[in-house]
Amino acid sequence: MADREVVKVGEGKIKKIKGDQIHEYIPHRFENLLIDEIDVYDETPRKGILHVTLKNCAATHHALFFKNKFFNKKDDTNLVILVPFMVEILALGSLVSSGFPLDTYLGLFASISHFKKMRDIYFRERITGVLIEKNRKGGIVSCKGMLQTESGKTIAEAELSAFFLKKDSEPKSSTKKMGTLPPFSSLFPFDKEFFFKDPSMYTVDYIIHWDLNTLSWSGMYRYPATHPLIKGHFPGNPIMMGVMQWMAVEDACFWIAMELKKQNKTPRYISGDAELMKDTGILTAEIRQFKVRIYLDEPPYLNQAELVETQKIVFRDFVVPNETILISLFNVTLE
Repeated sequence: MADREVVKVGEGKIKKIKGDQIHEYIPHRFENLLIDEIDVYDETPRKGILHVTLKNCAATHHALFFKNKFFNKKDDTNLVILVPFMVEILALGSLVSSGFPLDTYLGLFASISHFKKMRDIYFRERITGVLIEKNRKGGIVSCKGMLQTESGKTIAEAELSAFFLKKDSEPKSSTKKMGTLPPFSSLFPFDKEFFFKDPSMYTVDYIIHWDLNTLSWSGMYRYPATHPLIKGHFPGNPIMMGVMQWMAVEDACFWIAMELKKQNKTPRYISGDAELMKDTGILTAEIRQFKVRIYLDEPPYLNQAELVETQKIVFRDFVVPNETILISLFNVTLE
């Protein structure tokens, strides 16, 4: 492993990790490497300070992670990051700052808790992430994460958990958690022609059940083998990003809001719980107490839906290319 610049700070040290050196800590490549540099404080509690400027160039096609939010702006100031990728930045920082070496361990993102978004991240804006370890037990590490502007204003915060497995260890057999398959009453195509984000970043293909009286909803998505994020997550072992499963909640709430609009109902927020599972019933993610901001005919914003809070997400199983997942919303309320 390459030498690092090391500076004593208190009782610990700082590892300054930049550019390609980050490759030594996480398997993410290409667009999925959403950190420019990170200072890792080797002390108790461990701490990481990351920096990133998301931009579009041949090496980092970060535009994929952004959406158009305003209809009256024509330049890059119209672009803001898709909210779930705020947490992806923090998750990558937590893996790097954990201290587990990639050549020996495999780090997997396990859960998100107490997520809250305060403001947008704009295209080409330089931001800082702060990660402070809360608990470490065996190979499970949890930390508090926060994104900030250069002036120190909070952008978003969350608690994150990851687990680390030795690559040469025997995998433990585990029983997959099963969910209840949703009813299948229709096969209604989900419209991906709304231009506020790239079509590949929608995570619903069809609506298979809905009842606007009870506000129940289910959809279907097949993770395509041609998805643009596959090459970087992960090379030789493609897995659907966990935050993309979370993003399905935004898509579902947007569809519900558009249908309610036909009944002259325009909710400002949609809240509830969600489950995602394979078509075999194996749960892939459980999402509790999400809150989604709805923008409909509300200048200067384009029509869209945006996650602003989530109490808890647990990722239960991997989704690989060509697998189908079912998304169900329940306990849904409107404001």
